[in-house]
Amino acid sequence: MTKIDVEQSHTAGLCPICGSAKHIYLFEIHASSISYCDGCELSFSSPITPSHASAFFIEYDDSIRPDRVLSDGYTEVEACKNYLRLLAKRSPRIKDILIVAAEGHYFATAAREQGFNVVRCVSIDKWEGGSDLGEVVDAIVILYQLEQSHFLENILEQAYRTLKPGGELFIVTLSLDSRSAIFFGQFWTGWRSENRYYFNNTNIQLALWRYGFQDVWLENDVRPYTLAHINQRAAAFPSTWLTRLIRAMYKKIPVSLHNRYFRLPSSGIIVMGRKAERHALPVLSVVLPVYNEGATFSILMDQLLELSLPGIQKEIIIVESNSKDNSRELVLQYKDHPEVKIILQEKALGKGNAVRAGFENASGDVVLIQDADLEYDLNDYETLIEPVISYRKPFVLGARHGGKWKMRHFSDQQQLSTYLNFGHVLFVTLLNIIYGQRLKDPFTMFKIFHRDCLYNLSFECNRFDFDFELVIKLIRKGYIPIEIPTNYNSRSFAEGKKVNMFRDPLTWIRALIKYRFAKITKE
Repeated sequence: MTKIDVEQSHTAGLCPICGSAKHIYLFEIHASSISYCDGCELSFSSPITPSHASAFFIEYDDSIRPDRVLSDGYTEVEACKNYLRLLAKRSPRIKDILIVAAEGHYFATAAREQGFNVVRCVSIDKWEGGSDLGEVVDAIVILYQLEQSHFLENILEQAYRTLKPGGELFIVTLSLDSRSAIFFGQFWTGWRSENRYYFNNTNIQLALWRYGFQDVWLENDVRPYTLAHINQRAAAFPSTWLTRLIRAMYKKIPVSLHNRYFRLPSSGIIVMGRKAERHALPVLSVVLPVYNEGATFSILMDQLLELSLPGIQKEIIIVESNSKDNSRELVLQYKDHPEVKIILQEKALGKGNAVRAGFENASGDVVLIQDADLEYDLNDYETLIEPVISYRKPFVLGARHGGKWKMRHFSDQQQLSTYLNFGHVLFVTLLNIIYGQRLKDPFTMFKIFHRDCLYNLSFECNRFDFDFELVIKLIRKGYIPIEIPTNYNSRSFAEGKKVNMFRDPLTWIRALIKYRFAKITKE
Protein backbone atom coordinates (compact mmCIF):
# COMPACT_ATOMS: atom_id res chain seq x y z
CA MET A 1 0.00 0.00 0.00
CA THR A 2 1.51 3.35 -1.04
CA LYS A 3 1.67 6.54 1.02
CA ILE A 4 -0.94 8.09 -1.28
CA ASP A 5 -3.28 5.13 -0.69
CA VAL A 6 -2.85 5.58 3.07
CA GLU A 7 -3.63 9.30 2.94
CA GLN A 8 -6.71 8.71 0.78
CA SER A 9 -8.05 6.09 3.20
CA HIS A 10 -7.70 8.63 6.03
CA THR A 11 -9.68 11.24 4.17
CA ALA A 12 -12.44 8.89 3.06
CA GLY A 13 -12.86 7.27 6.48
CA LEU A 14 -12.26 3.84 4.97
CA CYS A 15 -11.31 0.74 6.92
CA PRO A 16 -7.49 0.61 7.06
CA ILE A 17 -7.53 -3.12 6.33
CA CYS A 18 -10.17 -3.83 3.68
CA GLY A 19 -11.11 -0.32 2.55
CA SER A 20 -14.81 -0.70 3.37
CA ALA A 21 -16.75 2.46 4.17
CA LYS A 22 -19.60 0.60 5.92
CA HIS A 23 -19.40 0.56 9.72
CA ILE A 24 -21.91 -1.24 11.94
CA TYR A 25 -22.66 0.14 15.40
CA LEU A 26 -22.33 -2.28 18.35
CA PHE A 27 -22.69 -0.42 21.65
CA GLU A 28 -21.43 2.44 23.80
CA ILE A 29 -19.10 1.92 26.72
CA HIS A 30 -17.02 4.28 28.87
CA ALA A 31 -17.98 7.30 26.74
CA SER A 32 -16.89 5.48 23.57
CA SER A 33 -19.01 4.28 20.66
CA ILE A 34 -17.89 0.84 19.45
CA SER A 35 -18.49 -0.13 15.81
CA TYR A 36 -17.05 -2.69 13.43
CA CYS A 37 -16.21 -2.86 9.74
CA ASP A 38 -18.75 -4.71 7.61
CA GLY A 39 -15.91 -6.23 5.58
CA CYS A 40 -13.06 -7.52 7.74
CA GLU A 41 -14.84 -6.97 11.10
CA LEU A 42 -12.15 -4.70 12.51
CA SER A 43 -13.71 -3.04 15.57
CA PHE A 44 -12.94 0.55 16.51
CA SER A 45 -14.06 3.22 18.95
CA SER A 46 -15.15 6.74 18.14
CA PRO A 47 -12.71 9.54 19.03
CA ILE A 48 -12.91 10.57 22.69
CA THR A 49 -12.89 14.24 23.65
CA PRO A 50 -10.64 15.43 26.51
CA SER A 51 -13.71 15.99 28.68
CA HIS A 52 -14.84 12.43 28.13
CA ALA A 53 -11.38 11.12 28.91
CA SER A 54 -11.20 12.99 32.21
CA ALA A 55 -14.67 11.77 33.17
CA PHE A 56 -13.57 8.23 32.49
CA PHE A 57 -10.91 8.36 35.18
CA ILE A 58 -12.55 10.72 37.66
CA GLU A 59 -13.38 8.01 40.23
CA TYR A 60 -9.91 6.51 40.34
CA ASP A 61 -6.60 7.15 41.97
CA ASP A 62 -4.30 8.58 39.28
CA SER A 63 -1.53 6.19 40.31
CA ILE A 64 -3.53 3.14 39.18
CA ARG A 65 -5.04 4.46 35.97
CA PRO A 66 -5.36 1.61 33.46
CA ASP A 67 -3.00 3.27 30.98
CA ARG A 68 -0.30 3.51 33.66
CA VAL A 69 -0.59 0.08 35.23
CA LEU A 70 1.87 -2.53 34.02
CA SER A 71 1.76 -6.12 35.23
CA ASP A 72 3.49 -6.70 38.55
CA GLY A 73 7.23 -7.35 38.41
CA TYR A 74 7.32 -11.11 38.05
CA THR A 75 4.42 -11.22 35.57
CA GLU A 76 6.00 -8.61 33.31
CA VAL A 77 9.48 -10.11 33.57
CA GLU A 78 8.23 -13.57 32.60
CA ALA A 79 6.11 -12.19 29.76
CA CYS A 80 9.08 -10.26 28.35
CA LYS A 81 11.33 -13.30 28.59
CA ASN A 82 8.75 -15.27 26.64
CA TYR A 83 8.53 -12.55 23.97
CA LEU A 84 12.31 -12.59 23.57
CA ARG A 85 12.36 -16.39 23.32
CA LEU A 86 9.74 -16.31 20.57
CA LEU A 87 11.54 -13.52 18.73
CA ALA A 88 14.87 -15.36 18.84
CA LYS A 89 13.21 -18.57 17.67
CA ARG A 90 11.69 -16.79 14.69
CA SER A 91 14.99 -15.25 13.62
CA PRO A 92 18.28 -15.86 15.48
CA ARG A 93 20.04 -13.17 13.39
CA ILE A 94 18.14 -10.27 14.99
CA LYS A 95 20.38 -7.62 16.52
CA ASP A 96 18.92 -4.11 16.14
CA ILE A 97 15.37 -3.65 17.42
CA LEU A 98 12.92 -0.80 17.85
CA ILE A 99 10.50 -1.07 20.77
CA VAL A 100 7.09 0.58 20.85
CA ALA A 101 5.78 0.24 24.39
CA ALA A 102 4.52 2.18 27.38
CA GLU A 103 7.11 4.44 29.00
CA GLY A 104 9.40 2.51 31.34
CA HIS A 105 8.38 -0.93 30.00
CA TYR A 106 10.64 -3.72 31.24
CA PHE A 107 11.07 -5.21 27.76
CA ALA A 108 13.75 -2.67 26.82
CA THR A 109 15.84 -3.64 29.86
CA ALA A 110 15.37 -7.35 29.18
CA ALA A 111 16.34 -6.93 25.52
CA ARG A 112 19.55 -5.10 26.39
CA GLU A 113 20.43 -7.72 29.00
CA GLN A 114 20.19 -10.39 26.30
CA GLY A 115 22.52 -8.53 23.97
CA PHE A 116 20.10 -6.77 21.62
CA ASN A 117 20.82 -3.26 20.42
CA VAL A 118 17.74 -1.19 21.28
CA VAL A 119 17.75 1.53 18.63
CA ARG A 120 14.81 3.34 20.18
CA CYS A 121 12.09 2.73 22.77
CA VAL A 122 9.03 4.96 22.34
CA SER A 123 5.29 5.04 22.97
CA ILE A 124 2.90 4.71 20.06
CA ASP A 125 2.07 8.43 20.15
CA LYS A 126 5.71 9.47 19.86
CA TRP A 127 6.49 6.92 17.16
CA GLU A 128 3.38 7.75 15.16
CA GLY A 129 4.32 11.39 15.07
CA GLY A 130 8.07 10.84 14.68
CA SER A 131 10.34 10.97 11.66
CA ASP A 132 10.97 8.13 9.23
CA LEU A 133 14.08 6.16 10.24
CA GLY A 134 14.51 4.26 6.98
CA GLU A 135 15.43 0.54 6.77
CA VAL A 136 17.49 0.42 9.94
CA VAL A 137 16.27 -2.38 12.25
CA ASP A 138 16.01 -6.16 12.21
CA ALA A 139 12.86 -6.22 14.33
CA ILE A 140 10.11 -3.98 15.63
CA VAL A 141 8.36 -4.97 18.86
CA ILE A 142 4.98 -3.33 19.58
CA LEU A 143 3.60 -4.20 23.02
CA TYR A 144 -0.08 -3.42 23.66
CA GLN A 145 0.24 -0.17 21.71
CA LEU A 146 -1.07 -0.92 18.21
CA GLU A 147 -4.68 -0.69 19.40
CA GLN A 148 -3.97 2.84 20.64
CA SER A 149 -2.69 4.20 17.31
CA HIS A 150 -4.66 6.99 15.65
CA PHE A 151 -4.10 5.64 12.15
CA LEU A 152 -3.39 1.92 11.92
CA GLU A 153 -2.38 2.22 8.27
CA ASN A 154 0.34 4.76 9.12
CA ILE A 155 1.82 2.54 11.81
CA LEU A 156 2.00 -0.60 9.65
CA GLU A 157 3.33 1.34 6.67
CA GLN A 158 5.96 2.98 8.88
CA ALA A 159 6.89 -0.40 10.35
CA TYR A 160 7.36 -1.80 6.85
CA ARG A 161 9.64 1.09 5.85
CA THR A 162 11.67 0.88 9.07
CA LEU A 163 12.43 -2.84 8.85
CA LYS A 164 15.28 -4.25 6.85
CA PRO A 165 14.27 -6.80 4.14
CA GLY A 166 13.13 -9.95 5.92
CA GLY A 167 12.86 -8.08 9.22
CA GLU A 168 10.46 -9.23 11.93
CA LEU A 169 7.37 -7.39 13.16
CA PHE A 170 6.40 -8.63 16.64
CA ILE A 171 3.08 -7.37 18.01
CA VAL A 172 1.27 -8.08 21.26
CA THR A 173 -2.25 -6.71 21.20
CA LEU A 174 -5.70 -7.26 22.68
CA SER A 175 -7.79 -9.88 20.89
CA LEU A 176 -11.56 -10.12 20.63
CA ASP A 177 -11.04 -13.87 20.19
CA SER A 178 -9.43 -14.22 23.63
CA ARG A 179 -11.35 -16.33 26.13
CA SER A 180 -11.98 -13.39 28.41
CA ALA A 181 -13.32 -11.19 25.57
CA ILE A 182 -15.66 -13.94 24.38
CA PHE A 183 -16.86 -14.82 27.87
CA PHE A 184 -17.43 -11.31 29.22
CA GLY A 185 -18.56 -9.63 25.98
CA GLN A 186 -19.54 -6.02 26.59
CA PHE A 187 -18.21 -6.28 30.16
CA TRP A 188 -14.71 -7.28 29.05
CA THR A 189 -12.06 -5.14 30.73
CA GLY A 190 -10.29 -4.76 27.40
CA TRP A 191 -12.75 -2.04 26.37
CA ARG A 192 -10.65 0.97 27.35
CA SER A 193 -10.91 4.64 26.57
CA GLU A 194 -7.34 4.87 25.26
CA ASN A 195 -7.90 2.20 22.61
CA ARG A 196 -8.86 3.05 19.04
CA TYR A 197 -8.85 -0.41 17.42
CA TYR A 198 -9.88 -3.89 18.52
CA PHE A 199 -8.66 -6.87 16.49
CA ASN A 200 -9.70 -10.49 16.22
CA ASN A 201 -7.28 -13.28 15.33
CA THR A 202 -8.21 -13.10 11.65
CA ASN A 203 -8.22 -9.40 10.81
CA ILE A 204 -4.90 -8.78 12.56
CA GLN A 205 -3.43 -11.22 10.02
CA LEU A 206 -5.30 -9.55 7.17
CA ALA A 207 -3.77 -6.25 8.30
CA LEU A 208 -0.23 -7.59 8.21
CA TRP A 209 -0.76 -9.22 4.81
CA ARG A 210 -2.13 -6.00 3.35
CA TYR A 211 0.87 -3.97 4.40
CA GLY A 212 3.48 -6.39 3.09
CA PHE A 213 4.17 -9.00 5.78
CA GLN A 214 4.16 -12.77 5.38
CA ASP A 215 4.85 -15.94 7.41
CA VAL A 216 2.38 -14.59 9.94
CA TRP A 217 2.01 -16.65 13.09
CA LEU A 218 -0.11 -16.25 16.25
CA GLU A 219 0.46 -17.36 19.83
CA ASN A 220 -1.67 -16.84 22.92
CA ASP A 221 -0.17 -14.43 25.43
CA VAL A 222 -0.12 -16.71 28.49
CA ARG A 223 1.14 -15.03 31.66
CA PRO A 224 1.62 -15.82 35.36
CA TYR A 225 -0.87 -13.84 37.45
CA THR A 226 -1.59 -13.43 41.14
CA LEU A 227 -5.02 -12.79 42.58
CA ALA A 228 -3.66 -9.54 44.04
CA HIS A 229 -2.69 -8.37 40.56
CA ILE A 230 -6.10 -9.28 39.12
CA ASN A 231 -7.77 -7.36 41.94
CA GLN A 232 -5.53 -4.35 41.29
CA ARG A 233 -6.51 -4.38 37.62
CA ALA A 234 -10.19 -4.55 38.54
CA ALA A 235 -9.75 -1.54 40.82
CA ALA A 236 -8.13 0.42 38.00
CA PHE A 237 -11.10 0.15 35.64
CA PRO A 238 -14.53 1.78 35.74
CA SER A 239 -17.01 0.03 37.96
CA THR A 240 -19.00 -2.77 36.27
CA TRP A 241 -20.65 -5.91 37.65
CA LEU A 242 -17.51 -7.79 36.64
CA THR A 243 -14.99 -5.53 38.39
CA ARG A 244 -17.22 -5.33 41.47
CA LEU A 245 -17.52 -9.14 41.52
CA ILE A 246 -13.76 -9.60 41.26
CA ARG A 247 -13.10 -7.20 44.13
CA ALA A 248 -15.81 -8.75 46.31
CA MET A 249 -14.49 -12.29 45.72
CA TYR A 250 -10.94 -11.18 46.39
CA LYS A 251 -11.93 -10.07 49.90
CA LYS A 252 -13.37 -13.53 50.62
CA ILE A 253 -10.31 -15.48 49.44
CA PRO A 254 -7.73 -16.39 52.13
CA VAL A 255 -4.84 -13.94 52.27
CA SER A 256 -2.38 -16.81 51.86
CA LEU A 257 -3.57 -17.25 48.26
CA HIS A 258 -3.43 -13.60 47.24
CA ASN A 259 0.16 -13.73 45.97
CA ARG A 260 0.25 -17.25 44.54
CA TYR A 261 0.94 -17.39 40.78
CA PHE A 262 -1.33 -19.04 38.22
CA ARG A 263 -0.53 -19.31 34.49
CA LEU A 264 -3.54 -17.98 32.61
CA PRO A 265 -4.21 -16.79 29.04
CA SER A 266 -4.41 -13.02 29.00
CA SER A 267 -6.68 -10.94 26.79
CA GLY A 268 -3.84 -10.57 24.32
CA ILE A 269 -2.45 -12.31 21.27
CA ILE A 270 1.16 -12.45 20.06
CA VAL A 271 1.42 -11.79 16.32
CA MET A 272 4.62 -12.29 14.33
CA GLY A 273 5.18 -11.37 10.68
CA ARG A 274 8.12 -11.02 8.32
CA LYS A 275 8.70 -8.16 5.87
CA ALA A 276 8.29 -9.45 2.30
CA GLU A 277 8.60 -8.00 -1.18
CA ARG A 278 5.34 -6.34 -2.21
CA HIS A 279 3.84 -6.89 -5.67
CA ALA A 280 2.90 -3.88 -7.79
CA LEU A 281 -0.41 -5.65 -8.47
CA PRO A 282 -2.01 -8.55 -6.56
CA VAL A 283 -0.94 -11.89 -8.02
CA LEU A 284 -3.32 -14.86 -8.31
CA SER A 285 -1.68 -18.29 -8.33
CA VAL A 286 -3.92 -20.81 -10.13
CA VAL A 287 -2.87 -24.35 -9.24
CA LEU A 288 -3.89 -26.68 -12.07
CA PRO A 289 -3.30 -30.46 -11.59
CA VAL A 290 -3.45 -32.46 -14.84
CA TYR A 291 -3.76 -36.21 -15.29
CA ASN A 292 -5.39 -37.83 -18.34
CA GLU A 293 -7.30 -34.67 -19.26
CA GLY A 294 -6.44 -34.56 -22.97
CA ALA A 295 -10.08 -34.11 -24.00
CA THR A 296 -10.60 -30.90 -22.00
CA PHE A 297 -7.23 -29.45 -21.01
CA SER A 298 -6.59 -27.26 -24.06
CA ILE A 299 -10.11 -25.82 -23.98
CA LEU A 300 -9.81 -25.04 -20.28
CA MET A 301 -6.32 -23.63 -20.66
CA ASP A 302 -7.23 -21.29 -23.49
CA GLN A 303 -10.22 -20.02 -21.51
CA LEU A 304 -8.00 -19.46 -18.48
CA LEU A 305 -5.37 -17.52 -20.41
CA GLU A 306 -8.03 -15.36 -22.06
CA LEU A 307 -9.70 -14.61 -18.72
CA SER A 308 -9.33 -10.93 -17.83
CA LEU A 309 -9.13 -9.99 -14.16
CA PRO A 310 -8.77 -6.18 -13.91
CA GLY A 311 -5.96 -5.11 -11.61
CA ILE A 312 -4.80 -8.70 -10.99
CA GLN A 313 -1.88 -10.65 -12.45
CA LYS A 314 -2.23 -14.38 -13.07
CA GLU A 315 0.31 -17.12 -12.40
CA ILE A 316 -0.85 -20.53 -13.71
CA ILE A 317 0.99 -23.46 -12.17
CA ILE A 318 0.37 -26.65 -14.15
CA VAL A 319 1.32 -29.90 -12.42
CA GLU A 320 1.29 -32.74 -14.95
CA SER A 321 1.49 -36.22 -13.41
CA ASN A 322 2.82 -38.36 -16.31
CA SER A 323 -0.56 -38.96 -17.95
CA LYS A 324 -1.28 -42.04 -20.05
CA ASP A 325 -2.93 -39.96 -22.77
CA ASN A 326 -1.57 -36.92 -24.62
CA SER A 327 -1.97 -34.50 -21.70
CA ARG A 328 1.77 -33.98 -21.20
CA GLU A 329 2.28 -33.04 -24.85
CA LEU A 330 -0.59 -30.57 -24.63
CA VAL A 331 0.80 -29.07 -21.42
CA LEU A 332 4.25 -28.55 -22.93
CA GLN A 333 2.73 -26.42 -25.67
CA TYR A 334 2.35 -23.66 -23.04
CA LYS A 335 5.89 -23.87 -21.61
CA ASP A 336 6.95 -20.51 -23.05
CA HIS A 337 3.87 -18.55 -22.00
CA PRO A 338 4.84 -15.79 -19.50
CA GLU A 339 1.90 -16.56 -17.18
CA VAL A 340 2.60 -20.32 -17.00
CA LYS A 341 4.82 -22.45 -14.76
CA ILE A 342 5.02 -26.17 -15.58
CA ILE A 343 5.89 -28.91 -13.09
CA LEU A 344 6.36 -32.42 -14.54
CA GLN A 345 5.95 -35.33 -12.16
CA GLU A 346 7.50 -38.68 -13.05
CA LYS A 347 4.73 -40.64 -11.40
CA ALA A 348 1.02 -40.11 -10.80
CA LEU A 349 0.62 -39.98 -7.02
CA GLY A 350 -2.88 -38.49 -6.92
CA LYS A 351 -4.58 -35.13 -7.23
CA GLY A 352 -3.72 -34.15 -3.66
CA ASN A 353 -0.04 -34.74 -4.28
CA ALA A 354 -0.16 -32.63 -7.45
CA VAL A 355 -1.93 -29.76 -5.68
CA ARG A 356 0.65 -29.85 -2.89
CA ALA A 357 3.40 -29.55 -5.49
CA GLY A 358 1.57 -26.56 -6.94
CA PHE A 359 1.38 -24.91 -3.52
CA GLU A 360 5.14 -25.28 -3.09
CA ASN A 361 5.73 -23.39 -6.33
CA ALA A 362 3.09 -20.66 -5.87
CA SER A 363 4.39 -17.12 -5.38
CA GLY A 364 1.14 -15.15 -5.62
CA ASP A 365 -0.78 -13.34 -2.92
CA VAL A 366 -3.87 -15.51 -3.45
CA VAL A 367 -4.13 -19.21 -4.35
CA LEU A 368 -6.97 -20.81 -6.32
CA ILE A 369 -7.32 -24.52 -7.16
CA GLN A 370 -8.57 -25.28 -10.69
CA ASP A 371 -9.26 -28.73 -12.15
CA ALA A 372 -8.37 -29.43 -15.79
CA ASP A 373 -11.94 -30.40 -16.70
CA LEU A 374 -14.87 -28.14 -17.56
CA GLU A 375 -17.14 -28.70 -14.56
CA TYR A 376 -16.71 -25.18 -13.15
CA ASP A 377 -17.32 -21.80 -14.76
CA LEU A 378 -14.24 -19.57 -14.97
CA ASN A 379 -16.47 -16.51 -15.10
CA ASP A 380 -16.96 -16.97 -11.34
CA TYR A 381 -13.30 -16.14 -10.65
CA GLU A 382 -13.74 -12.41 -10.13
CA THR A 383 -16.55 -12.82 -7.57
CA LEU A 384 -14.71 -15.58 -5.69
CA ILE A 385 -11.38 -13.80 -5.55
CA GLU A 386 -12.67 -10.37 -4.48
CA PRO A 387 -13.07 -11.02 -0.71
CA VAL A 388 -9.50 -12.34 -0.47
CA ILE A 389 -7.89 -9.75 -2.75
CA SER A 390 -9.60 -6.93 -0.82
CA TYR A 391 -8.50 -8.39 2.56
CA ARG A 392 -12.07 -8.88 3.77
CA LYS A 393 -11.76 -12.63 4.24
CA PRO A 394 -8.80 -15.03 4.15
CA PHE A 395 -10.62 -18.10 2.79
CA VAL A 396 -13.46 -18.56 0.27
CA LEU A 397 -15.29 -21.65 -1.00
CA GLY A 398 -17.22 -21.67 -4.26
CA ALA A 399 -20.37 -23.57 -3.30
CA ARG A 400 -21.81 -25.52 -6.21
CA HIS A 401 -25.36 -24.38 -7.01
CA GLY A 402 -25.52 -22.58 -3.69
CA GLY A 403 -24.91 -25.83 -1.81
CA LYS A 404 -28.10 -27.62 -2.87
CA TRP A 405 -27.75 -31.33 -2.30
CA LYS A 406 -28.54 -32.45 -5.88
CA MET A 407 -25.36 -31.18 -7.48
CA ARG A 408 -24.72 -34.12 -9.78
CA HIS A 409 -27.07 -35.04 -12.62
CA PHE A 410 -25.91 -37.92 -14.82
CA SER A 411 -28.63 -38.42 -17.43
CA ASP A 412 -27.41 -41.93 -18.20
CA GLN A 413 -26.59 -42.91 -14.59
CA GLN A 414 -29.38 -41.64 -12.33
CA GLN A 415 -28.75 -44.12 -9.52
CA LEU A 416 -25.07 -43.24 -9.45
CA SER A 417 -25.75 -39.51 -9.24
CA THR A 418 -28.20 -40.11 -6.37
CA TYR A 419 -25.57 -42.19 -4.56
CA LEU A 420 -22.94 -39.45 -4.93
CA ASN A 421 -25.33 -36.71 -3.88
CA PHE A 422 -26.29 -38.65 -0.77
CA GLY A 423 -22.61 -39.23 0.02
CA HIS A 424 -21.96 -35.52 -0.29
CA VAL A 425 -24.68 -34.69 2.24
CA LEU A 426 -23.39 -37.38 4.61
CA PHE A 427 -19.79 -36.19 4.60
CA VAL A 428 -20.70 -32.51 4.82
CA THR A 429 -22.88 -33.27 7.84
CA LEU A 430 -20.08 -35.23 9.50
CA LEU A 431 -17.56 -32.44 8.93
CA ASN A 432 -19.95 -29.81 10.28
CA ILE A 433 -20.67 -31.83 13.41
CA ILE A 434 -17.04 -32.77 14.13
CA TYR A 435 -15.62 -29.31 13.47
CA GLY A 436 -18.54 -27.13 14.58
CA GLN A 437 -19.21 -25.57 11.17
CA ARG A 438 -22.26 -24.80 9.02
CA LEU A 439 -20.77 -25.33 5.57
CA LYS A 440 -22.75 -26.43 2.53
CA ASP A 441 -20.00 -27.47 0.14
CA PRO A 442 -16.55 -27.76 1.77
CA PHE A 443 -15.38 -30.25 -0.87
CA THR A 444 -15.79 -27.97 -3.86
CA MET A 445 -12.82 -27.63 -6.18
CA PHE A 446 -13.03 -23.83 -5.89
CA LYS A 447 -10.93 -23.15 -2.80
CA ILE A 448 -9.48 -19.64 -2.70
CA PHE A 449 -7.30 -18.32 0.10
CA HIS A 450 -4.42 -16.01 0.89
CA ARG A 451 -1.21 -17.95 0.27
CA ASP A 452 0.08 -17.16 3.75
CA CYS A 453 -2.77 -19.23 5.20
CA LEU A 454 -0.58 -22.23 4.31
CA TYR A 455 2.34 -20.99 6.42
CA ASN A 456 3.65 -23.69 8.78
CA LEU A 457 0.89 -26.16 7.87
CA SER A 458 1.92 -29.76 7.20
CA PHE A 459 0.12 -31.82 4.51
CA GLU A 460 0.33 -35.53 3.72
CA CYS A 461 -2.71 -36.68 1.72
CA ASN A 462 -2.19 -37.60 -1.94
CA ARG A 463 -5.62 -38.45 -3.30
CA PHE A 464 -9.02 -36.83 -2.98
CA ASP A 465 -8.78 -36.94 0.81
CA PHE A 466 -6.54 -33.88 0.41
CA ASP A 467 -9.77 -31.86 -0.07
CA PHE A 468 -10.72 -32.85 3.47
CA GLU A 469 -7.24 -32.32 4.89
CA LEU A 470 -6.86 -28.84 3.39
CA VAL A 471 -10.24 -27.52 4.55
CA ILE A 472 -9.93 -29.07 8.01
CA LYS A 473 -6.44 -27.72 8.66
CA LEU A 474 -7.32 -24.23 7.46
CA ILE A 475 -10.36 -24.26 9.75
CA ARG A 476 -8.31 -25.52 12.68
CA LYS A 477 -5.77 -22.77 12.06
CA GLY A 478 -8.62 -20.28 12.45
CA TYR A 479 -9.64 -19.48 8.87
CA ILE A 480 -13.40 -19.97 8.72
CA PRO A 481 -14.45 -19.88 5.04
CA ILE A 482 -17.28 -17.93 3.52
CA GLU A 483 -19.23 -19.67 0.76
CA ILE A 484 -20.17 -17.99 -2.50
CA PRO A 485 -22.50 -19.78 -4.98
CA THR A 486 -20.85 -20.84 -8.22
CA ASN A 487 -21.96 -22.50 -11.46
CA TYR A 488 -21.29 -26.20 -11.80
CA ASN A 489 -21.88 -28.82 -14.48
CA SER A 490 -20.92 -32.26 -13.19
CA ARG A 491 -19.28 -34.84 -15.41
CA SER A 492 -19.85 -38.59 -15.14
CA PHE A 493 -17.31 -41.38 -14.80
CA ALA A 494 -17.66 -42.05 -18.52
CA GLU A 495 -16.56 -38.44 -19.08
CA GLY A 496 -13.46 -38.75 -16.90
CA LYS A 497 -14.42 -38.49 -13.20
CA LYS A 498 -11.67 -40.20 -11.20
CA VAL A 499 -13.10 -40.67 -7.70
CA ASN A 500 -13.11 -44.30 -6.55
CA MET A 501 -16.57 -44.85 -5.02
CA PHE A 502 -15.37 -47.55 -2.62
CA ARG A 503 -11.78 -46.71 -1.68
CA ASP A 504 -11.95 -42.92 -1.44
CA PRO A 505 -14.86 -42.69 1.06
CA LEU A 506 -12.77 -44.74 3.50
CA THR A 507 -9.92 -42.24 3.25
CA TRP A 508 -12.40 -39.39 3.78
CA ILE A 509 -13.67 -40.95 7.00
CA ARG A 510 -10.08 -41.43 8.13
CA ALA A 511 -9.27 -37.77 7.40
CA LEU A 512 -12.35 -36.50 9.25
CA ILE A 513 -11.35 -38.36 12.39
CA LYS A 514 -7.56 -38.10 12.22
CA TYR A 515 -7.28 -34.35 11.62
CA ARG A 516 -9.64 -33.52 14.44
CA PHE A 517 -6.85 -34.45 16.86
CA ALA A 518 -3.59 -34.68 14.87
CA LYS A 519 -0.95 -31.97 14.94
CA ILE A 520 -1.43 -29.70 11.93
CA THR A 521 1.81 -27.70 11.91
CA LYS A 522 5.38 -28.49 10.89
CA GLU A 523 6.87 -27.35 14.19
